[in-house]
Amino acid sequence: MLIGDPGRLRQVFVNLIGNAIKFTQEGEVVVKGETIHTFEQKAVFRFTIKDTGLGIPLEKQERIFESFSQADGSTTRKFGGTGLGITIANMLVEKMGGRIGLQSDPGRGTRFWFELEFSRQPDTSDPSQIPETDFKDLMVFIIDDAKSNRDILSRYLASWGCRSITSATGEDALVTLKKFSDQKRQIDVILIDYSLPGINEFRLPEKIRSIPAYGKTPLIVLAALGKLGDGIECKKIGVDGYLTKPVRQQELKAFINYVLGNAATPHLSSKKLVTRHTLAEERRKNVRILLVEDYLTNQQLAVKQLESAGFHVSLANDGKQAVQLYETQSFDVILMDIQMPVMDGYEATRAIRKIESGKKRVPIIAMTAHAIKGYREKCLDAGMDDYITKPLTREILISTVSRWIQGTGEVSGTYNYYLPQDKQTCLDDIILYDQALEEFQGDEAFFLEVLDGFLDTVKSQLVLLDSAVKARDGKEVQIQSHSIKGGGGKS
Repeated sequence: MLIGDPGRLRQVFVNLIGNAIKFTQEGEVVVKGETIHTFEQKAVFRFTIKDTGLGIPLEKQERIFESFSQADGSTTRKFGGTGLGITIANMLVEKMGGRIGLQSDPGRGTRFWFELEFSRQPDTSDPSQIPETDFKDLMVFIIDDAKSNRDILSRYLASWGCRSITSATGEDALVTLKKFSDQKRQIDVILIDYSLPGINEFRLPEKIRSIPAYGKTPLIVLAALGKLGDGIECKKIGVDGYLTKPVRQQELKAFINYVLGNAATPHLSSKKLVTRHTLAEERRKNVRILLVEDYLTNQQLAVKQLESAGFHVSLANDGKQAVQLYETQSFDVILMDIQMPVMDGYEATRAIRKIESGKKRVPIIAMTAHAIKGYREKCLDAGMDDYITKPLTREILISTVSRWIQGTGEVSGTYNYYLPQDKQTCLDDIILYDQALEEFQGDEAFFLEVLDGFLDTVKSQLVLLDSAVKARDGKEVQIQSHSIKGGGGKS
């Protein structure tokens, strides 16, 4: 947990990685981060971006960080660009109090590096909910043609106490497996790169499964890009797990842990291929969400969407109930409606922030039918972390909640434009039935139940709205129209 400038840091990475990719016609680009000094309140990191591209002549390297300086003008004509990205990266690193440099071998590649110091803050993150497995002495076979991938995976495994062996080709891997089988030596997990040269994607897992000693050994395929139909092929061959790159360290550990658990329970492993989505579903089982919403239709839809994704949902009908629930229970995320009776979302948020003073901050995501300038700032000023606009769509709701749970939350201010532009001016479209049904995941009975409830509620709201218009009560008109808009899904 660090204190720094993520926007500037991200821009440095974007510029240096983008430059490396542009000038690397074959081979790879490797990004590495490492701690080089740690103190009680500060930490210094070195970041390296290494490529196998054109390289930079020695006499040109000193000027590469100068504005609009190119090592060779012909590269500009061939690849495009001015080299300004590197200059900007240099300026940003200096503004953050760091230093930057490079080493390059013409024709063989370049290594840019930069060092930055960050302030440290207490780690308040929750421990992983995935049960720990003793990985000590676990033997893992890594099959990948890229040396950098083999090295990274081997280091991950070694940090958990695992042993590993590697192969760069399918042919070599089969020879090694046969040797281990003949010597009665055990291999506990096999990690296979999806795109090995000279062999069809799923041919190697198929051949491994044909060796009696490895008929039930957990097989995990690591793919750079997933394709439609890969899951079917994996199940057909007997692959246990399918994970797309890049693979993060803790994610791989959780993945292996899950696959080993499935392998120990054959009736489970035969039913389900373990993927990144499997891990996400597993994490969600332990996530508690407080939904603060007074409108029945929005309550029903949001609860349905969240629970179908695996989250536990508690409901508060207004801000006062939300504050009371927060005082007695713990939640991972709060979804807060803005306009509610008794206590609105702003007041409830301020009360929650006062209660949690000194404790771990719970992300509060505002839900509002207003997608206009000024509401974003108003939500953030009240102590909220993010906001989404109604009507709620499942994709945006789940992705926003997941982002904050995973600790990668950034204020997005997500707008939900529910109706396609060409439909918004068509008065004949009273309801887009198929589109609405999709938001209910095809559950037509539940959709019709919610629709009936919405129509009943609107009847009484229209009476109130009519009375407010006649009484020239602008505030009541605004409250009722805002509520109908949010529940009805009209942008």
